[in-house]
Amino acid sequence: FEAYKGGLGRKERTGVNTRSLECAISEALHRKESPILSVKGAGSYNVTFRALYPDGQTAVARIPIAQGYVHSPGTFGSIVATMTFARCIVGLPCPEVYGWNDDVTSPVGAPYIIMEEIPGIPLSTLWEVASEDERTSIIEEVAKLHVRMAQKLPFNAFGSITFAPQITENNNIAVDFRDPLSYSIDNIKWVVYSEPGLERDDEESVPAGSNIRAIWLSSWDLEKKKMEKLWKMMNDSTDMARRRELMIGYFGGTIPSKNRLEYYATCVKRRFEHCPIPSSGMDAAIRHGDFAFRNIMFDIDSGKITGLLDWDVATVMPLITATQLPEDICIHLGSSEWEERGAFKFLPVDHDYNLGVVADVETQLYIRSQKHGGAIAVDLQESHRYARLR
Repeated sequence: FEAYKGGLGRKERTGVNTRSLECAISEALHRKESPILSVKGAGSYNVTFRALYPDGQTAVARIPIAQGYVHSPGTFGSIVATMTFARCIVGLPCPEVYGWNDDVTSPVGAPYIIMEEIPGIPLSTLWEVASEDERTSIIEEVAKLHVRMAQKLPFNAFGSITFAPQITENNNIAVDFRDPLSYSIDNIKWVVYSEPGLERDDEESVPAGSNIRAIWLSSWDLEKKKMEKLWKMMNDSTDMARRRELMIGYFGGTIPSKNRLEYYATCVKRRFEHCPIPSSGMDAAIRHGDFAFRNIMFDIDSGKITGLLDWDVATVMPLITATQLPEDICIHLGSSEWEERGAFKFLPVDHDYNLGVVADVETQLYIRSQKHGGAIAVDLQESHRYARLR
């Protein structure tokens, strides 16, 4: 099977044996017959297959595209554990996982997760054509989801969610996934979409812990090593087309000098070392990591959100860094548009640069969150100031 790899515009093989995948899906669903398999969608890093049985039952299998996808040991298990925790403990509209395998040498030929097919359409396809009233209703539903994602979790450390050791070490025990003791926090499991030569070593990881500053600095150290590798690759490359591709993809078209790269890295590190960390808003919460309209499924008839997809980079982080507004309605602080539109790009241009108007709109959004989540909305509003820092 071949699929276009988004963004780069070139074909990439998934390495999937579709016949074996059909068998894996049937085994996960306890079906004897084989399904009709079709491609549901293909993005930059994953392809999704849809399985359809004669009686109408469906399932989807999400598989990484072979090139450019690297994951540290335990990553797929962590993704499944996070999805299960989000569904069974937090009550988020997350797809139910039917089966999974992270072994690249399996008959399927690639790691895979077999899960429930969520009804509806991506919110990204609806937002741009929605009327003002429809957008108001959509924001109302997103606010409800936002508050549910900000629930305090039963963990005293930050990192990646995994299944508890008694579950992973014994496949014969009955598991109650509604029991918080079925889960634990482990080192952050990296899902790294990177170029060959930029892969992290297996021993490189960010340790779990309750000190968020230490987690930031560990992450900074790994990213700095990656940027140094990238800088060397680009400068050593004799393939000008490849050099240009990397240059545009990672640095926006210009390769910085080694000194400039060190300067940027030092500035970021100093911010991590010295930025104030408040005493409130540090409860553990889910950070989805890719909270965008393309990953929110929406039912037009009911006007309700039906699912939240793509949990590859989800972690447990402090509330002040975990809560985030969908990227589709935000403009990053520092961009030229920020001065005219403030935080939300769907608002009219503010020719007077009156950011007080934008602040009022933000307040209105959190008032809606407060209606659905009570006092937690206060923490959400405070966390948005730190979201801008991120």
